[in-house]
Amino acid sequence: MNTFSFIANLSIGKETDKFKPYEEKTFNSGWVNRTLKFNATAGTNRIMCEIQGGCWSDGHGVIKTYGKNTTDADGKVIQGELIEIPWGERQLQSNIDKVANFRRFIVDLELPGRRKILQAIVDGEVTDENLAAVNVDSVDEAKTELEISKEKRHEFLSEWDFAAFAYKVITSEKTKRMKFMVAGNLITTEYDGKFYQHYEVNRIMRAADDAEYRTEATINLHFGKNAVDDGSVEEKGKYYIKGYTFDYDSQRKAKIPCPMILALPVGEDSKSQAYANVLKKNFTINTSVDGDICKELTVKVECIDGAEKLELTEDMLSDNEKELLMIGAVTMDELVRDRGKQVYGDRIREFVITGFARGWMSGAKLTAYHEEDFVVPPLEKTDTEALANELFTDEEDDLKI
Repeated sequence: MNTFSFIANLSIGKETDKFKPYEEKTFNSGWVNRTLKFNATAGTNRIMCEIQGGCWSDGHGVIKTYGKNTTDADGKVIQGELIEIPWGERQLQSNIDKVANFRRFIVDLELPGRRKILQAIVDGEVTDENLAAVNVDSVDEAKTELEISKEKRHEFLSEWDFAAFAYKVITSEKTKRMKFMVAGNLITTEYDGKFYQHYEVNRIMRAADDAEYRTEATINLHFGKNAVDDGSVEEKGKYYIKGYTFDYDSQRKAKIPCPMILALPVGEDSKSQAYANVLKKNFTINTSVDGDICKELTVKVECIDGAEKLELTEDMLSDNEKELLMIGAVTMDELVRDRGKQVYGDRIREFVITGFARGWMSGAKLTAYHEEDFVVPPLEKTDTEALANELFTDEEDDLKI
């Protein structure tokens, strides 16, 4: 599964007649959908993230999820089994504790690392360094602060509750200038022959105030013999890698191949150029050796959705700047400093490869697929209710920050 992890500021977009950032929609069946859409802004990137969940209006039903892993007498790890939590009991801590961590939805408003240091002090690691790091003077004060810190972590078993609390956090005046780590799954869906990316969030964690902005993701790409397009190398300094990623389609009840294009910069120096060549080689299939079998590779990418940063060039200068440059009165560096701001180009949306994902440095792997397998099966019947997109309301601002 493709995943993402951002460090960003969070905000809610302006509501319009066509765009509802937070909404509930009730269907004839009695099912109610709740959706939250919010912006994660990191530098020039502004990426729309989503949380969507639902429930039956009369409160019946269960949450199907997975229990925690256990260990037998021999130390062998036993994978958690499928369990069911009654809908009306989903917020009981005893039930939340039963569920595997990866199946929980989490909002944590504590600064990263602070709770761990407080716990260390309470457990006896009382050092001047630890006390100063969390701004406490004694073990008793650390105990009090630890309890407050624990109250800042909120865990949910359903996106329904997660969306409601995330909305409360993002619209609070207390969080407007905070940075957050937002993580989840990068999902591709198909509708009427077109494909769309969705950033489905399952974690919202406060980041350090000095954390660097980032918009990272990992993407698994399946590709054939003509994956590398070098037609834009001279103009844009990038290769474009064409392939497919697989995602579950709720209408077809199966995983389907979704077309995806990744950008691979050629590099600005000898080291980055050599690295780009290694990546390009991995996306190249030698048919005399591998035949017509497709390969796959998982890579790290930067998700770009905003104005592209540009290097100031002479054709961007005003007539006055050009004349000053021509007579040698100023240098290009001085003009850049004089402008006092970054130069931006057109708004772009693309995934830029930055390296191999963890566990993939061995390189691309052969698959069982041929290129003719990358065909989306036709959809026999469209369930318009299941395809609908939705959202919802406000509460008192009593967040503990």
